[in-house]
Amino acid sequence: MQKWTMLVLAVLGVVGGAAAAGDSWTVSGTFTRSAVADGTRVYLKLIDPGARCLDPDAGHYSTSATLTGGTASYTLEGVRDGEYTACAFIDLVQGEGTPNPDSGDLGAVRDVEVTHPTTLDFGEDDWMPLP
Repeated sequence: MQKWTMLVLAVLGVVGGAAAAGDSWTVSGTFTRSAVADGTRVYLKLIDPGARCLDPDAGHYSTSATLTGGTASYTLEGVRDGEYTACAFIDLVQGEGTPNPDSGDLGAVRDVEVTHPTTLDFGEDDWMPLP
């Protein structure tokens, strides 16, 4: 499925599934986007597949990081076993300061299954302008 289609489906809440309970793990990785000013915030939340990225109450786990030199690292601890949709947004519009995007921000969406310590990187080409 193309990246844009995944982003639209996740925002609309069309992708189905549910997170399972069990062990907990660390999810960590990097955000990379070189054409963004230092100090720009990136937000990430893990939601149930089928939930909407734009729903402020959808995130089970969330974090943010600050881009410096085009990269930022993050770590989420205590993530329970399960399937999630990872919703990431680069706050170019300097909106409300939450993991909910504004038109003009950049977004990336990816499905992730967490059953052990997991690395989830968002690379240079993963980001799409949000309408």
